[in-house]
Amino acid sequence: MAKDKGSMPDGMKTIMGWTLGVGIVAFILLILVIIFGNLSGNVGFSQTSTAFTNETIVFTDSGSTPATAQSRVNGALTNVVVVNASNTSEVVNSTNYSVSGVLIIADGTSDYNGTNVNVNATVTYDSQGLVDSNSIILNYTSSATNTAAQFPTVGTIVGIALLLLILIALLVFAIRKMMGVAEGGGNTSMKSNFGSDASFG
Repeated sequence: MAKDKGSMPDGMKTIMGWTLGVGIVAFILLILVIIFGNLSGNVGFSQTSTAFTNETIVFTDSGSTPATAQSRVNGALTNVVVVNASNTSEVVNSTNYSVSGVLIIADGTSDYNGTNVNVNATVTYDSQGLVDSNSIILNYTSSATNTAAQFPTVGTIVGIALLLLILIALLVFAIRKMMGVAEGGGNTSMKSNFGSDASFG
């Protein structure tokens, strides 16, 4: 089949196809990140909790964190019971300490200040799925912010490159279209002259 003289060059079609494809993929990924972020706290990605018993800490007014509660994202201790480590039947009254997040902070005037105590408690914290989804959202937001900050330079270069690419594609398409029209017009003229000469014969 004869190739249309006014059609866009195959190479330019490939470039525009790849550009469109990359744009569509980026848009889909953006939508997925937004949806994933909106659902992260509702569909399986929420806080979880772990109970522990008899974890020894140093009871100080600067605060101590039981081992199970360490490195927990958005962690918080509940159902806290503090027991004297040297006498496990002796429960430390809650007036001797306060709880802040995963820290157990001894009252500075407490008789237990500076001693070892055992802690029974439940720590509530972000599940790994929630941590991962929040990390994705944070990274995307950070990337978008950095891109926006660099846009006056990078965006201008990319914009100019895309504009030039589009202009070149339009120019090539227009030239090929004009050549096709001119060639078609020439063939018509030749056929007309040939018909006139034949009539004289």
